[in-house]
Amino acid sequence: MTFGAGIRLLCMADIGGSPHAVIRLVAGDRRLVLGTLRATGRCDLALVDAILHLQLIARRRRTSIELDRVGDDLAELLDLVGVRDRLNPAP
Repeated sequence: MTFGAGIRLLCMADIGGSPHAVIRLVAGDRRLVLGTLRATGRCDLALVDAILHLQLIARRRRTSIELDRVGDDLAELLDLVGVRDRLNPAP
């Protein structure tokens, strides 16, 4: 899945190097790993915007997303925006 601005959600088989985060879909007490989140270059607010857009889509379908194994750069941006605790409940 591509979000534009060089942001892609890759399936788990494509993991290589250091992903920015792993995205899980949450529905009730069930969690499903969707894939790894990577961006070309450094993390920026466009990446945070894409994550929040994905969360909005999930919420409209009565589910949500969680981030796991969040990289330091992305964690700092999520803290700056004030949404890390909503996307990464167990840092």
